[in-house]
Amino acid sequence: MKLNIGYFADGPWSHETFHKLIIDSDIKFSFICVRNDSTDETLKNLAKKYNIDFFQGSENNVLDRFILACEKYNVNKVIRVCADNPFIDVNLLKTLIDLSSEKQYDYASYYYNNTPTIRTHFGIFSEYVSLSALKKIKESTCKNKYIEHVTNYIYENEQSFNILKIPFVYQGESIRLTIDDPEDFKLLKSIILKNNKLLFMNYNDIFTFLIQNNEFKKIMKKQILKYEK
Repeated sequence: MKLNIGYFADGPWSHETFHKLIIDSDIKFSFICVRNDSTDETLKNLAKKYNIDFFQGSENNVLDRFILACEKYNVNKVIRVCADNPFIDVNLLKTLIDLSSEKQYDYASYYYNNTPTIRTHFGIFSEYVSLSALKKIKESTCKNKYIEHVTNYIYENEQSFNILKIPFVYQGESIRLTIDDPEDFKLLKSIILKNNKLLFMNYNDIFTFLIQNNEFKKIMKKQILKYEK
């Protein structure tokens, strides 16, 4: 059975993530949603090329953008994949979907040292959230930090939600594959130029490659110290 997904995205890294997901035979795109002020013609052209619905949503109210899109397409479950993490591991994503479907969870994620992995430096993880949980957030707060970053409210109010925490065990060297600033962008661009096949590999192979490269390790450690999460 194919996984039907909606794609909320903008910018060059979202193009890389799109190309990674579109080739997976288990995944089908139902729609692509960008911000109202987006000038991203690439995503619009990709939607046309692959016959995917394309529309625009609120620029600042990301929470509303999610809820309205879910209601428009009769969706009650959301898998959130950040385009700031172009090395997303599709196998981990599929396992997350399988495990989160076993019960009626509000939120599900891999956790590393009791922290949702989407908040770590790894840059390979996605997260699950239900439409009912998103609506609960909207009813509970109007603070910008929760409207812009749609799952932060759940992290900070765990007692109010039914959460599945999937343990992620890793004891190797520090890894950073997420983008917060131009230095991160330059690093990931250098990694891809060194070996563009990494975008389509599993996280174990990616980590092994990075650990063997002293130049990349040095930059990653520097950025981790800058953005200690």
